[in-house]
Amino acid sequence: MNTLAVTICLSLLVSSLLYQPTQSRTLPAAVLPITSYGPRFSPQEACPRGAAKPVVKKAVFPKTTFRLQPDKRTGIETVTCPNGDQVIIRHEGCEYYALRFEFTTSRFAPPTTALEPWFRNAATLMTGLLSGLDAPLDLRQGVRALTAHIDQDKKNQYRNLALGQAISFGDETMPSTVSIDSLARSAGKNSVVEVTFAIGPL
Repeated sequence: MNTLAVTICLSLLVSSLLYQPTQSRTLPAAVLPITSYGPRFSPQEACPRGAAKPVVKKAVFPKTTFRLQPDKRTGIETVTCPNGDQVIIRHEGCEYYALRFEFTTSRFAPPTTALEPWFRNAATLMTGLLSGLDAPLDLRQGVRALTAHIDQDKKNQYRNLALGQAISFGDETMPSTVSIDSLARSAGKNSVVEVTFAIGPL
């Protein structure tokens, strides 16, 4: 076998080892692992998700902006709510359609280590936005799923609540998830909470 043939064979062997399919595993009901919703396609490839488009209704929240990012795929939307809350909506994903909501608010006092009240606060924050959103996934159903998940864990004294848990809801053929991803204190008395909704794979 000549040198060129040996080189080709070795390349094929390495490729087959690197790209083994992911093994499935059993997961607790309604809770999925943390998933990265960032692009899984190179800029040269077609993205199933398509270019980001604004989801905020200006008639409801006039103080809003939308900016498509240089990749022509993701986007950032900002909202100033009448109650003073600030919201950043990050349009993400490629194989998945994901909306990441970052709320900055001074309306809630519990420490960010107290997950149960903050999970409920996150549901309240999202509920306050719903009338002004027009998104291609059922955010209202996602908020209901989040609230039900909290209530179901009362018997465990909320010990099973965790940041980054992807709580499933919706159609099994096109599953959706909601998760509370982070909690933090910012300058002054503000708190920052991040909520992500996703649907896919598309």
